[in-house]
Amino acid sequence: RCTGYQTIVSAIEQAVAEGQIDTKGDDQ
Repeated sequence: RCTGYQTIVSAIEQAVAEGQIDTKGDDQ
């Protein structure tokens, strides 16, 4: 397994938790 990948996933999950990434797609 690649630890770098896990770090990126964790960063993305953190961003989603903070509402920085729209996981709903183009739902505005």
